[in-house]
Amino acid sequence: MELRTSGLETQTERAKADVAKAGAEIAKANEAIAEAKKQTASLQKDAAQARLETERLKETVAWREVTPAQAALLAEALRGQHFAIPLSFTANDPEAARYADQLADALVAAGIITTLPTVWAGGPVVRIRLSQTDTPETERFKVVPFTLSGATPELRMSVGSKPRNR
Repeated sequence: MELRTSGLETQTERAKADVAKAGAEIAKANEAIAEAKKQTASLQKDAAQARLETERLKETVAWREVTPAQAALLAEALRGQHFAIPLSFTANDPEAARYADQLADALVAAGIITTLPTVWAGGPVVRIRLSQTDTPETERFKVVPFTLSGATPELRMSVGSKPRNR
């Protein structure tokens, strides 16, 4: 009986050692899980920041466009007006050229006569400049929305480079 008890005690000691070893491994695994969770949270934060930066960069490099809603607003604002607008765009700027083409299409759809967009090599223009060439004191004013009343003005529209986001 003593031999049997001694064998059971040995097995019990081994089992206790195995349990202690397993407990230590579980503790290590729990520490590794906690560290992995910290790293995951940090990486998720970095990924969210990278997504925000990517969206900011997309906005910065995105080309301007005349949306159907903007074209409709332009048509409404210009309804019943009869005049021509020579249209030009900044030289060596494909984005400004495309935007000028879209503006020309919107103006033509609104019933306004435009020239084909031409290259403008004057001083730097940022955004859009609409000027009345017969009145220097009104060299610059907002384009949209704009209303024209009274005499038919002589207008010139210049599409400049897209402004840089700061």
